[in-house]
Amino acid sequence: MTFDYRNWGDSDGRPREEIDHCGRIEDWRSAITFATTRTEIDANRIGIWGTSLGGRDVIAVAALDSRVHCVLAQVPLIHWTPEFAALAAGFGGDLERYHHALADDRRRRALGGEPAYLPFDNPGDLPADYQEYLDTWGEAERQNYQGHITLRSYEPTVLLDMTPFITRIAPKPFRMIIADQDLLPGQREAFAAAGEPKSLIELPGGHYSPYAKNKEASIAATREFFAEYLNASPGC
Repeated sequence: MTFDYRNWGDSDGRPREEIDHCGRIEDWRSAITFATTRTEIDANRIGIWGTSLGGRDVIAVAALDSRVHCVLAQVPLIHWTPEFAALAAGFGGDLERYHHALADDRRRRALGGEPAYLPFDNPGDLPADYQEYLDTWGEAERQNYQGHITLRSYEPTVLLDMTPFITRIAPKPFRMIIADQDLLPGQREAFAAAGEPKSLIELPGGHYSPYAKNKEASIAATREFFAEYLNASPGC
């Protein structure tokens, strides 16, 4: 089962193209609840998978929700500090300008104005593996793509560090898939903090390589994990 987060894709919610970091966790739990109402789904065999920001989400959900039996986080975002968020939003090391922009955006919204948007990608700044990932998109992936994201999507939340959540996953089986040239910080350290049973799969390339040139290897590692811990057929 797949779903679109609030404010994105075919889901409702406004502002559009805004990452609601805490709301995403609730969306996961609502999706799990919906899954348990389906007669074709075994509510006692629920595994969850997420990648990048979604990889961060499933770590939190697995730690919080007793209905989750096992979890796989692919190239997860571990640290969402103000410094990292400002860099990701294009403010570099200028934290003062970053915080002023967020404050101005909140004030403008409170007065009935539109949210500030930032281009989600700049072709001149894209890493090669991101462009390779975009090249794999079909009509379904492109139909809702707007090419921008709200400034507030980059605002830090209480989910600054996922390491404490990772320590609470065990004894649920946990697998992390990482890319050896990923620039996201803290993945190996967070995995080291996880309890058993756990496994780490390392693929070559950058952050987006599991979606393109390493996609088949990523799928195989994912299928193997869920087949083992959900007692499903390896060929599923």
